[in-house]
Amino acid sequence: MSDDVVDSLSPREAIIERNVRAWATQDADAATIWARIDARRLAYLTDLLRGLGYDQTESERGARHLALLVIGANLMSPPSSPSELREVFQPLIENLLAGASQ
Repeated sequence: MSDDVVDSLSPREAIIERNVRAWATQDADAATIWARIDARRLAYLTDLLRGLGYDQTESERGARHLALLVIGANLMSPPSSPSELREVFQPLIENLLAGASQ
């Protein structure tokens, strides 16, 4: 699972995300669209966590943590290497999966 997260954080994707987020701070239409993208990401992550057995509140909180971590990784300069990202995401995902089985 952490490989899926890390693979979605390519340097090209990070540059695009950084640029679009910067654009959205200057353009109301871009900000509206970007807010919808963030909301869909949060909903998707929340649904994944609900599928693991977390309640709605825990799922929303976990989704926000994951999203913030991904956004932060995309904004880092220079970008983190795949191995650095795996070191960050692997324990987090293991904790999420372990917590779901309790």
